[in-house]
Amino acid sequence: MVMAGFEGGYSMNQKNLELARGKFMLDKLTNKLPPELRSGKATRLPPLDSGREGAASRGSQLSSKSLKQLDAQDKDEEEKKDITQQKWSDLDKYIELLLDSKSEEETVFVYLNPNPNADPYDLLVCSYQERNAQKYYTLSGKGLTLYENDTPIEFLSLGQWLIERDSYNHIKELDFFKKFKKWKFMRMWKKTIKHQNRMKAQNSLEEKLFMLQEHFSTHLARHRLYMIDMEKQRFIDPCNTGDKKRIEEFADAQVARTKNIQ
Repeated sequence: MVMAGFEGGYSMNQKNLELARGKFMLDKLTNKLPPELRSGKATRLPPLDSGREGAASRGSQLSSKSLKQLDAQDKDEEEKKDITQQKWSDLDKYIELLLDSKSEEETVFVYLNPNPNADPYDLLVCSYQERNAQKYYTLSGKGLTLYENDTPIEFLSLGQWLIERDSYNHIKELDFFKKFKKWKFMRMWKKTIKHQNRMKAQNSLEEKLFMLQEHFSTHLARHRLYMIDMEKQRFIDPCNTGDKKRIEEFADAQVARTKNIQ
């Protein structure tokens, strides 16, 4: 079966290939395909939007050199596809077979494992022996079933799951979600740097300020208390206003005052 964007036509990157495949399956499931595509006579699907049509019409005007460059770029993109994209395509092939056969029998199904890359819709096709018994899926013509410890937990129809996957892929392409991990790691990095600087300053203060050390703070506080008491003492006995004393009497008064303080 040949679909748009897979053979012939203008060049498309891997992202557009996935969008074209998802759109084709959604239209096929909802019976929105044109008659020529429904009968299997056509070799290409219509482009995703009017911009694609303009690109296709302009493609015929490209020089042979430009076409060779585009073909080389397409080959490079195909070589650089990672394992996740290849396994995604494997899952789509099984879905296409289910849609082509129009079989809703529960006996025709395939086992799927969750993707360790945390993409909930990028499921990995596996055999019965390779399935993760704690959590795995089965996909049939009726839909997708979630199993936990070999017990069915949740069921979702195939059409609804494809619609949710298509919505998820569009949301995933938003800048906010694309840059979320970078923002999160940057925020965590800044928070860690601030915490380290705060701890360095705290350790420096504890090393240089005696008042922050327990064995010094007690003696420093007691010394300060003695200084305050000494400030309150009067070491000189001044004469009252109008009193007259001889030098000897004034000296004796100061000696007596000092003895009282001691």
